[in-house]
Amino acid sequence: MPNRPKRSESRYADEAGRLAEIIRRARQERRMSQQELATRAGISVGTVRALESKRTVEPGYFTVQVLAEVLRISAAELPVARPADEL
Repeated sequence: MPNRPKRSESRYADEAGRLAEIIRRARQERRMSQQELATRAGISVGTVRALESKRTVEPGYFTVQVLAEVLRISAAELPVARPADEL
């Protein structure tokens, strides 16, 4: 598995921060623990913790997709990562 870039090295750091807030807020609104979310999504609790704490700045597409499905978050609510030269 390839190593993910560090926050300071990623041009998507701002989007990762917004994604972390959206996931945490949605999970808390649904009164789910990180462990419960991880179990329902079929991912590790460490992955959920890393996303919510902004340690993961370029999460995998399918990880974000399954979290959005479990949390009932629409794609329109999620930040879209764009290369800096397209902003």
